[in-house]
Amino acid sequence: MPTISTDLPPFDIERQATIIAGEPGPRRPSQKDETAKPGLGRPLMGIGVRRVDGTTARFGTDIFLHRRSRPVRFSEVKTTPEHRAGCCIYGGVIGPGFGHLLTQSTGRLWLCDLFPDAPVLFVSSRRGLTQVPEYFEQALRQLGIRNPVELICQSVQVEKLVVGEEQCNLHRRPSVLPYFSAWLRTHRPARPLEAGLRLYVSRAKLSLANGQFLQETVLEEFLQQQGYRVIHPETMSIDAQMSAFGSAEKLVFADGSAVHLWSLIARPDQHAAMILRRPLDSHIARWFQGLPDVTLDYLDARMADFSRLGGPSNTSVALLDMQALCAELRRLGFIATNDAIGPPRVLLETWLARMERGRSPLRSAPLALDERSRQLILRRRGAKPSAADAPSSEENCGDSMSSTAEEPQRPQTGDPAKHAP
Repeated sequence: MPTISTDLPPFDIERQATIIAGEPGPRRPSQKDETAKPGLGRPLMGIGVRRVDGTTARFGTDIFLHRRSRPVRFSEVKTTPEHRAGCCIYGGVIGPGFGHLLTQSTGRLWLCDLFPDAPVLFVSSRRGLTQVPEYFEQALRQLGIRNPVELICQSVQVEKLVVGEEQCNLHRRPSVLPYFSAWLRTHRPARPLEAGLRLYVSRAKLSLANGQFLQETVLEEFLQQQGYRVIHPETMSIDAQMSAFGSAEKLVFADGSAVHLWSLIARPDQHAAMILRRPLDSHIARWFQGLPDVTLDYLDARMADFSRLGGPSNTSVALLDMQALCAELRRLGFIATNDAIGPPRVLLETWLARMERGRSPLRSAPLALDERSRQLILRRRGAKPSAADAPSSEENCGDSMSSTAEEPQRPQTGDPAKHAP
C-alpha cells in the first residue's frame, strides 16, 4: 500500500463491502416516464456502498442527475452479490449524459494516484447501460489515469474497497472542491498552444431535437472569415477534441456539454467564451467558479426562445441579436473586425411582435433564414406554416405539422447581457 499524505481528502478502505446496484424508482401509473431514454430504461435508485455490517459507508452515497441515491438494505437486494477478490476503488455512478458523466463521475478519481493498479468500479445509473462509454475511458487516459475501469450492473461484494470523498459534482454546492482543482492541474496533458489557433465549437450538425441557435451556420461562416476553425465535436473522437481544445489560444463555444470537456484540460493562458442559448445554468456557473485557473466569458445576446413549451432547457432554440453578439466578441478580443452580421435589433423585435399576433414566423422573417433554421422554427409548438412555408415530407424529418395548430405563443425574452464573474 502506498504511503498516504496527510493533506489528502479522507477515504476509507472497507473490508468485504458491497456495492449495491440500484432498482427503478417508484412511479405513479399515470406519470409519463420522460426521463427514460430509448433502450436504457428509467434512472435507478438505491445505489451506493454498504459495509459488511449493513451500515452505509462514509462516502458510499451519490448524487447523479439531481437525484440523491442511497444504497438499499441487504434484505432488499434481489440477487446474491458476487464476490470480488483484491483491492478496488469505488468510482460512483455512470449515466448516459456526456456533460453529466464528465462532471459527476470524476470526483473520486484522485484515488487512482494512490492505488494505480486497482480497478475503478462504477455503477450503472440505468439497466440498459452495460458498458463504460468509450469516450469516458478516452478522457481518463488523456488525464493520465491508467487504472482498469469497469461498470457494475449487479451488486458485488469486494474484498477491499477504497471509498473516498467525492471532490466534484455538478449538482453539489460547491461543485468543485479545491483539492480536485489542484489535482486536475497536475493531470492536464502538457500540450503547447498553437499560435493563432482559434476554434468555434458548433452545434449546427446535431439533430433538430437538440438545443441550438437559429442561423448558426451564418455565424460559422462569419467566424471562419475571422480566422476561426469551426469544429463539430460529435464528428470527432475524444482524443481529437481534447487535442484541439488544449491547443487553441481562443475558443468560442455554443452553449452545450463540450465546454465541460474543455474544462478538464483548460489552461490559464487560453481565452474562452460560451454563447448562451438559455439562461445561464447555475450548475455550470458553480462548476467554473470551482476552477479558479479557468476563465470563461458568458455571451448573452438572446432575444427569444423557440423551445417547445414545457420542454427541458437543453432543447432550447435561441434567436440571437447577432449584431450585439459581434460587438461583444469584438469587445472581449475574440474578433478584431468592426463588421457584423444579422439584421438590426429593431427589425427582430418587429418580427417577434408579428408572431405574437399570429403571423407566420417564416413569411415575416426579417432575414433570409437558412433551411436548418426554418426546420427549427417549424418544430416549435404552435407554428403555423402556410403552403409556401411548409416543408416537403422529406424535409419534415418525421414531424407532423397540422394546419389547425394552435395560436403561436410569444417566445420568452432573453435576460440582459452578462459575463463571467
